[in-house]
Amino acid sequence: MNFSAAELEARKKFLPWIIVAVIAVLALLASFFVVNAVNNSGGNSSETTQSDTAKSESDEESSEKNSTAKPAVPKVQEVPVAATPQADPGQTFELDIAQLGRTVDISSKFGRSVRYEIPDGTQVILRSDLIESLPATCAEMRAQFGFKVAANGSFEVMKPDTVCSAAPEVYNEIWGLLEAAVKTQR
Repeated sequence: MNFSAAELEARKKFLPWIIVAVIAVLALLASFFVVNAVNNSGGNSSETTQSDTAKSESDEESSEKNSTAKPAVPKVQEVPVAATPQADPGQTFELDIAQLGRTVDISSKFGRSVRYEIPDGTQVILRSDLIESLPATCAEMRAQFGFKVAANGSFEVMKPDTVCSAAPEVYNEIWGLLEAAVKTQR
């Protein structure tokens, strides 16, 4: 095959693009394998940690059984207290709850219109775009977010007792934003 000088020049122009394409494909393949390796190793490490914990507990139990001089002390398991999620309220606006004589600065992340109702004089149930964004599986929770009046007359956060498993990040954001609003009450 004899190529003319013009054809050889044309082929030389495409060579860098071919090299870039091959490198890009190799990089994509490498990143795919790295991501899968990281995801797979993350699951294995938690299993290892759990099995190591179980082994150390069984070792402690066997050592307690072997030592008859020491009385058996029951182990106390601490139940972790759910920490209030941190949420940056960003821009806020005043929400005047005139019926209870309180005002809070509420995050604009709740949406354009924040509405409330006071069914019994001690609870302020909020309605907003953010709260309504909870999925249908958590629809009953939508009417459980707001404020409740404490014994000293100040507001406390009112929220469902259980986390919305379908959207825990939305639940935590609502909770964190309500906590931020309670801190601004006056």
